[in-house]
Amino acid sequence: MTFIRRIRIPLRNRLPNAPLGFVGRERESDWLREALHRSPLAIIRGPAGIGKTAFVLHALAQVFSESAHQTLFVPIRPGEPADQVRLNIAHALVQATDADDEVDLAGMRGDPEDIVACALDLAELGPFRVVIDDLQYSDAEEMRELLRQLAAYARTSQWI
Repeated sequence: MTFIRRIRIPLRNRLPNAPLGFVGRERESDWLREALHRSPLAIIRGPAGIGKTAFVLHALAQVFSESAHQTLFVPIRPGEPADQVRLNIAHALVQATDADDEVDLAGMRGDPEDIVACALDLAELGPFRVVIDDLQYSDAEEMRELLRQLAAYARTSQWI
């Protein structure tokens, strides 16, 4: 696929503002910056409710504020099927690159590798940084495979 597009991230996939009053975590923010320089994938994990999303939003605002316009935020809802997670990621990238007329996501339904390949191709265009929030809400084994694919094949895009 060859795409030359304007970047327009849909409102529902724009990076939310970092929480006000968030303090500390400079060392962890530095870790995230370094992790994304070493690898296209950084995983933030921990128990529910400890502030992972707040940390990511804070760190991105502090460390990567100049590229916020190229950062997509894809939230996962509880019980979201793995195929839908992949489609949501690809759909956000299709909209951000204005590639609606050239990408048939409906035709890719049921083909996880094709959906991920499409998402990666589109993510490389920005290149985009993609935050997948609450990945634990989907099938663990399927999401482990998604993360493996992103780590193995992303070149210029970054995934958190």
